[in-house]
Amino acid sequence: MSRSSWGRTAVLAGMALAAAVLVFWGLLATPVEAAPAAAGAAPAAAGAAPAAAGAAPAAAGAPPVAIRMDRASVQASVGQRFELVSTIENQSGATLRGLIAHIDVVGTDPARYVDPEDWCTARTVFLDDLPGGSSADPRWEMQAVDSGPLLVWVTVSRPDGHAVAVGAPVHLDVGQHLQVNVGGVLPVVVGVPAAVLAGLALVTRWRRSPRPKV
Repeated sequence: MSRSSWGRTAVLAGMALAAAVLVFWGLLATPVEAAPAAAGAAPAAAGAAPAAAGAAPAAAGAPPVAIRMDRASVQASVGQRFELVSTIENQSGATLRGLIAHIDVVGTDPARYVDPEDWCTARTVFLDDLPGGSSADPRWEMQAVDSGPLLVWVTVSRPDGHAVAVGAPVHLDVGQHLQVNVGGVLPVVVGVPAAVLAGLALVTRWRRSPRPKV
């Protein structure tokens, strides 16, 4: 075979090999292109996981309750007393027993120390049995003992303490102005010493006044 014939044969063989490679590659391309659809199904299955995770708290024993406060914020002055009312609603169809409501106070200023016991002396309420769809309204007597921004919120837990439902926080802003008449005691604090002084003055005047001779 001449060199020219050998060259043409080599070229034809190369072209045939290239065509075979292209055909083979085309056959492989179909399943490869279908793979993204199968892979696309994986996120959908994975997307179902959050729904299952969202149901986990109930499975773990979280009380199915909603906690609402009578207000979202409070402005007060140091020494002022005020009341917060919380509504705890049983959103299940069954009676809930042994629920414990608790109020907590935290300061958002790291430079100020906040002791919750100073702000509310009765911070825990043991709720009565709560039938499905009913609610309870614990009341919390508070007193502002220091100035600064604070957060107040109510939690509800079961006796085992495994799960806790948390209500939205109440933003508490306490100014530095000291309320003088705390609890309406100013008239007593001022009036009693004034009455005593007035009595002493009358007695002294009576002793110094001339007495009629007998």
